[in-house]
Amino acid sequence: MKKLFFITLVAGASMFLSGRSNAQVGLGGFPKSMTLGNTTQVGSATSTLERPDYEKLSREDATRGEGTMFRTGITLPAEIDFHKSGQWTYLDNGEKIWRLSVEIPDAQGIVLMYEQFHLPKGATLYVSNQNGKQVLGAYTDQHNPKSDHYSNEPVVGSVVNIEMNFTAEADISQVKYVIKSAGAMYRGMENEWSQFMETQANTPQYPGGVYGSSAICQVNAICPQGDNIADMRKSVARILIASSAAYNDIGFCTGTLVNSTENTASNCKRLFATASHCDDDNARTDANFQYWQFRFNYLTANCDGTGAPSIASSPVLTEGAKFVSRSNYPSMGQPSENRLVQDFLMLELNDDFTKIPDAWMAGWSKKINYTNEELLETYTQFTGFHHPGGDAMKLAVSEAIDPADRFNQTVVPATHWGVSSTIGGSAGGSSGSALFDVFGRVIGVLSGGPNNTCSDGKQFGVE
Repeated sequence: MKKLFFITLVAGASMFLSGRSNAQVGLGGFPKSMTLGNTTQVGSATSTLERPDYEKLSREDATRGEGTMFRTGITLPAEIDFHKSGQWTYLDNGEKIWRLSVEIPDAQGIVLMYEQFHLPKGATLYVSNQNGKQVLGAYTDQHNPKSDHYSNEPVVGSVVNIEMNFTAEADISQVKYVIKSAGAMYRGMENEWSQFMETQANTPQYPGGVYGSSAICQVNAICPQGDNIADMRKSVARILIASSAAYNDIGFCTGTLVNSTENTASNCKRLFATASHCDDDNARTDANFQYWQFRFNYLTANCDGTGAPSIASSPVLTEGAKFVSRSNYPSMGQPSENRLVQDFLMLELNDDFTKIPDAWMAGWSKKINYTNEELLETYTQFTGFHHPGGDAMKLAVSEAIDPADRFNQTVVPATHWGVSSTIGGSAGGSSGSALFDVFGRVIGVLSGGPNNTCSDGKQFGVE
């Protein structure tokens, strides 16, 4: 057996957030260019961005060590302003259509990141892939973020179509829509590609993730081995790590909503725990996390992998997060050594809980050791829920734990839990996922271990 490494947490109860039902971010429907038929010709302008050096990125990925984010793309500068781009179509009834296509040659998918995002009443925004099989939206003035910064979940393919429809009364001068950057995804979109290139056009499809793309030996989170702490699945999210800074990395990690001893039912901080190495910029400002995306409840309906997640059950939060606290990355030695003595990152989500159906905030424990008697009689299972390669949620189970382990360094002892999985395993994208004890309390977050195999031994850090 190989070993997983979890950084240890320094206890709080879990909390269920009831009465939440507004799960779907977009309002549904189709842009007018898809519904007008052949009676009206609707044109579009195109903005083509540079082609990343995918071959170089792949070579770099092959040498990236443990304790690094699972990279899936890179950010490109765009600087596209609604008022200075696009093509207009004017309808006889006074309504207007604005369209623009953004192309990144040979990209698997595209993530749009906005520096300004404000829609007036009467404006409706849709974002779709080139063949119209994946449609995001409709977005209206109801979706204007608290800040001007916003992003869209990845759209499959090398072209993304942007369309705004305006009523005759809409005040176009009030539109703020500036695309600062575009993320070019070069891997991690394989299942999306299959899903949206082979289904019937103009049929709304589930716009999320790389469902079914991880190793066959991974175990789906909905399976019975995780039923003893079933509610904790609702605290877990897949993270799409993105930054608007040019040529920064994009990638996947996993994290968990955690409770605070200061929280009450009427005043809850949306604290979210993951691994420090998921952000290798070592940032401590809110701006660095404003384009991060969080997808909750991204799991299959059935243990055999059937029943893909639905839009309503698995929303994506796109308003980013605020910085709370973190350990340094790396926490000792030179950056090239990636030595993770500590490996935690705490954020506060900007989106509110109304977008997460049946959200749970996990409790936590600062227990740092277990007696043999406790392991035999009480703490008989340790469970991790995670998103390997960005796939739908999986689980890993261990019946034993080593409190005196270390990860990727040989100097400081007892920094990590050492866990040898008996069911499932992990891979790139699992980093930052929580290790739960038998009571569903978080006791660590995943730093890493051998990738791409099941029954991995991994290290979960202790903070």
